Amino acid sequence: MRTMRAVNRSTNGTDGAEPELPPPGEPPLALRMEAEIALRSVPGRRVLLVAPPHPWLTDVVAARAGDLEVVTDLDPSAGDLSTRASSFETVIALRVVPFLGEDSKVSERRARLLVAAMAEKLVPGGTLVFDIDNPQSLRGAAYGVRHLAKAIEAGPLVVDTPEGPDRFDTLERFAADLPEFVDLVELHGVELVYAPAAPRALPVLGSLWTRIEWKMRSMPVLRRLASHLVLVLRHGGGRRTDRRS
Repeated sequence: MRTMRAVNRSTNGTDGAEPELPPPGEPPLALRMEAEIALRSVPGRRVLLVAPPHPWLTDVVAARAGDLEVVTDLDPSAGDLSTRASSFETVIALRVVPFLGEDSKVSERRARLLVAAMAEKLVPGGTLVFDIDNPQSLRGAAYGVRHLAKAIEAGPLVVDTPEGPDRFDTLERFAADLPEFVDLVELHGVELVYAPAAPRALPVLGSLWTRIEWKMRSMPVLRRLASHLVLVLRHGGGRRTDRRS
């Protein structure tokens, strides 16, 4: 049966330093931070990368994976993923799950179908890494969502952002309906200080800002303010149950 492990301390690294990742394309800081988490489950493994939002992500995963398959053509209304290989040791979807429709109910249903489909591609013991967007974050507050966090317990909320229609989910509600054959084994918070990209481009302020972000993500008390929550699931073996629609 699926279990949700309590996370009493940060599962992030404690050195506060940004890892050395290939630089091309200048991906957003949040994606770089999420990628560092996902890459821990990549070296030498058979990996499925779902709808990568940035070419850089494909490059860094390909450089470390034993074998990589990429799926970019998603049918968000379907509950299946068409892949050449039948199973994978690691499945990754970053900045994908929150962006699956302009309507809250449709977006939530598609998100759960996609997560279930990705989980079903895992071998026993395999790892699934994806993110959801946190309504209790400063980013949520910027879009007028944070004060509605309690209302979101009854259902997610979709708002317009520069990235597109973005769904905000509470962790507790989303995790309660994960497939029963996977365990939530790690939880990470990414992008604690939400602000326009322009200040981060400044020579001194931008570098300081980046260092602070990498450092603060190690602090459990601040994780609840993170813009994005990165979930790491593990296939626990046993019988797979039908997906919920």
